Amino acid sequence: MEGYAEAARVLDGSTITLTATFNDGTTQERAYCIAMAENFDEKCREFLDEYFAAWDIVGRQGKEAILDETSDAPKLFTLESIDA
Repeated sequence: MEGYAEAARVLDGSTITLTATFNDGTTQERAYCIAMAENFDEKCREFLDEYFAAWDIVGRQGKEAILDETSDAPKLFTLESIDA
């Protein structure tokens, strides 16, 4: 799990900027700060337990099936809008 925590620390405090393009061609841009969730280590263990359990159940069905199976897993990050 240490590798996951190290990767999370690299992301913690980073800014991500997303641009949406609408059907009419207009765009809208928003910036967000990525932060590790409180109790990250505990939540990461729970997440991985659920992920690997889902893999055992639906792994052969592909990534989408695993994501569906783990949709209630703990959230490891938060996004906070930093737009003015």
